[in-house]
Amino acid sequence: MKVISYKDDEGARTGILVDSKQKYHYVMLMDNPIRVRKLVKSEGRFFTDLEYKGEPYPVKRALRHFQRVIKKWHGGMKNVSKEVKAVFKLPTEES
Repeated sequence: MKVISYKDDEGARTGILVDSKQKYHYVMLMDNPIRVRKLVKSEGRFFTDLEYKGEPYPVKRALRHFQRVIKKWHGGMKNVSKEVKAVFKLPTEES
């Protein structure tokens, strides 16, 4: 997992790159509603890594921000999809 900025025709959004498979990227974007979107592999050219104080943005910090937004927009974790809940249970791969 890593924190990215995704630019498309609707503008730029922050997201978490959850997984990359053979044909698709799975990305959780900061968009209402919060959900895991499946993007074609060629969309990866519009991803840029986010930085925080000169280093890659911490995934745990981004997950905290997503939890805060989920609570505000959806009323809590009980009202989001299974895929979004699964993202919070994955290892963050940070040291």
